[in-house]
Amino acid sequence: MSTRTSSAKKTAFTLVELLVVIAIIGVLVGLLIPAVQMARESARRMTCVNHLKQMGLAALNYESTQKHFPSGGWSWQWMADPDAGLGPQQPGSWVFQILPLMEEESLFMLGSDGLAPTTVPWQTRGTATQKSAAADREATAVPAFFCPTRRAAGVYPRKGGQAAFQNADQADPTAGIDYKANAGANAGATGNQFGRCYGSQAHAGFPALAATTVPCNGMVFSCSTVTVAKITDGLTATIFAGERHRNPDDYSTAPHGTYAGGDSVIAQGKPGGLQQDVPGVGTTGHFGSAHSTACNFVFCDGSVRPIAYTITETIFQQLCVRNDGQPVSKDF
Repeated sequence: MSTRTSSAKKTAFTLVELLVVIAIIGVLVGLLIPAVQMARESARRMTCVNHLKQMGLAALNYESTQKHFPSGGWSWQWMADPDAGLGPQQPGSWVFQILPLMEEESLFMLGSDGLAPTTVPWQTRGTATQKSAAADREATAVPAFFCPTRRAAGVYPRKGGQAAFQNADQADPTAGIDYKANAGANAGATGNQFGRCYGSQAHAGFPALAATTVPCNGMVFSCSTVTVAKITDGLTATIFAGERHRNPDDYSTAPHGTYAGGDSVIAQGKPGGLQQDVPGVGTTGHFGSAHSTACNFVFCDGSVRPIAYTITETIFQQLCVRNDGQPVSKDF
């Protein structure tokens, strides 16, 4: 009997031992949770990179057929029109123009009647059916246009203060997009010329506007037709598009039309030129990201590279200018 009793005592846990085990498990869980979060963020960041890769390859395929990179549309008041063709005559954004090359042909053609739209007066461009279909397109989310670190793909209420579209019914809620094209650096556009890079109301709706009259030195801007020959700094050293900066408090809203013109960014220098999303700090005209250390960009050769927020203003602007002749190290 005494032997069996002694054996039973040896296999039991004391209260102190149980508390130690619980404490160890707590420490392990505490170490595991951040590791899991880091793994999840790494996966989300890679998805974001893949989205930019898709857009970059689509832009290169667009260039191979059109002989210039996607145009920037007319202005943010003008929605895409599938019957207007591509290039400067297309009022819609660069994102709209690459839809067929991203297996979104049906979304691109939504509302098409196969007839060239009326051009004068501009406000009569498109029929009532086409304007309604344009609103339907605007309310259709494309997963590749969203960064999963920031939010899920979907439609969101429009943020206030936006005027009505000239050639489309208003869509609310609307699909969003977490990426913007590169219009260049502010050294190439000042005053009224600065606004013309995005498509100002002063010339909204005039596709005859030649790209040479808009003094942007980037890749995508109002009525742009940037060819490979115009990228004298090289495809590998010139940004095509990147993540847009947003206030985290506004993630549940959409800033403006996804497929309207004027959806580009001018690198205006730090802190506005490139920064991480911070609650309470809202901009729609800068590059930025929800990622912790860097913002992802796709270059004109189709490669995707992260750029740290610590990059100098000078180097960042040189990467946004296609023809300044300034050498930029690939180790930026």
